[in-house]
Amino acid sequence: MAFYTLSRQNVTPTNGNDLVTLVAAANRRLRVVKCSVTAAGTASGTQNLVQLVRATTAGVTGGGAITPQAVAADMPAAAFTANTTWSTQPVLPANGGALFQLASNGAIRSESWFPEQAIEARNAENISLRSVSGSTAVSFDLEIEEV
Repeated sequence: MAFYTLSRQNVTPTNGNDLVTLVAAANRRLRVVKCSVTAAGTASGTQNLVQLVRATTAGVTGGGAITPQAVAADMPAAAFTANTTWSTQPVLPANGGALFQLASNGAIRSESWFPEQAIEARNAENISLRSVSGSTAVSFDLEIEEV
């Protein structure tokens, strides 16, 4: 088992598109054990709603990959990928996952889970962090376990 961090700063969300999508490697599982989302808005900005959830259908042709960082020097490179763009976005379930509601004038929301409670993906399944509503720039930090 290895742990990785992944972050992006000041991303302008497009509602209905993923901020990042984690794609599990074949014969591996990954779990998001912590997610922090920040909105650095102003009083005139819009309220943001961000969802972290396992996709029901994987995205098509991912791109804009971000390299996950191992939390310790002796950990191997991550086998999973983290895409920021898709030709076709992953399909998300109507309910489920974790919702992060962020006030329009700036806020931070953070959730942590024990590994057995975490949102999990296996064998090329996708986990999406997606903007549901709002247009204020957001930043996020994820902590991910890969087994």
